[in-house]
Amino acid sequence: MDKDGYGKHGCNSERAHRVAYKQFVGPIPGGMLVCHSCDNRLCCNPAHLFLGSPRDNTRDMIAKDRQHWVGNTTERQAKIVKSLLAAGFRICDAAFIAGCKYSVAKLINRNKCWQYVQALELNA
Repeated sequence: MDKDGYGKHGCNSERAHRVAYKQFVGPIPGGMLVCHSCDNRLCCNPAHLFLGSPRDNTRDMIAKDRQHWVGNTTERQAKIVKSLLAAGFRICDAAFIAGCKYSVAKLINRNKCWQYVQALELNA
């Protein structure tokens, strides 16, 4: 298991669900994620796996209310957080200014949520 709770395959540390998808379903296009309909990170059942963009994955997470505290963050707040972090602000300050939780700002910083959102252009 890797640090994010996903199964690993072999010594190359590729995530097991991605290996299963490639083996039983087909290739994974660049930029696409292999998502779990069952929400079990260790699952490798090809019937439970589907391709999706980071945006699709975030929408799926919100629709299933897996992390409602992330779902309460708006796309605009995520853009503000990304912009402030890019400008050198600390995560806690970016979260405060954007009006979101520190834990969500940390996830945004690590690209664990709101991956598809681009930072706003900040005028000097």
